[in-house]
Amino acid sequence: MKLAVVVSLLFMTGCVATPVAREFPAAPASLTTACAALADVPATDKLSVVLATVTQNYAQYKECSIRVDAWNTWYNEQKKIFDSVK
Repeated sequence: MKLAVVVSLLFMTGCVATPVAREFPAAPASLTTACAALADVPATDKLSVVLATVTQNYAQYKECSIRVDAWNTWYNEQKKIFDSVK
């Protein structure tokens, strides 16, 4: 019984005394790439074509903006939490 207690104490102190290197993981490349380029408005006299292109660009910009902002907010909060734990 005493041997088991001594051995378990040695194991616990060995784990506590060993420093562990901590490093917050880097962001994946798929989430750090820039947003796709917006489409150019074609040279045309039709307002419907111009409006469709502008609408498509606006939707693409908003989607990318929301994705990037949400990712940056989440990543920064997680990094703060990770750094605060010692």
